[in-house]
Amino acid sequence: MSGTITVTASSGTAAVGFQWELGMGGVADDGTTWLGGGSSYPGSLTPFSARQTDGTNDYIGGTKMLTVQWAGAADADTLTLSGEVGTIHSVSQGGWTEDAGGTAIAVSNSVSGLVITLVEAALGVVSGEFTIICS
Repeated sequence: MSGTITVTASSGTAAVGFQWELGMGGVADDGTTWLGGGSSYPGSLTPFSARQTDGTNDYIGGTKMLTVQWAGAADADTLTLSGEVGTIHSVSQGGWTEDAGGTAIAVSNSVSGLVITLVEAALGVVSGEFTIICS
C-alpha cells in the first residue's frame, strides 16, 4: 500500500476500519534506460536484461477502497479525508441507526473535494459506516 488515509470528523468519532489498494497502480515510466539491453546474440543473455539503474521510477498509488465507521454524527457534520488521497470517486453507506433508540434510518451525503457532509434530515445523533472509493 502506498500510503495511509486518515479521517477527521467535525463531531463524534470516526475511524478507518479497513483500507485496501485495488491494485491499479503502476510505476512512473520516466525513461528508456531499460531499452539499453544491447543487440548482440548469441552469446550471453546479459545484453537482454533490464538496465534500469537510475532508481528514479517511483511507485504510483492506485485506487483505494476504505471503510469508515462514524459514531455520534449529526446533520451537516463533516468527515474530511487526508493523507495519501486526492479524489473521492464514490461514497456508499450502510448500517446507520439513530443513537437514541437504535432505529435504522436512511441518510444521504454530499461530497465536495475531500469532505463528505452528512445529510440526515435532522434526526438527531446517528452512527453508521461509509465505504469510500478514492485515489
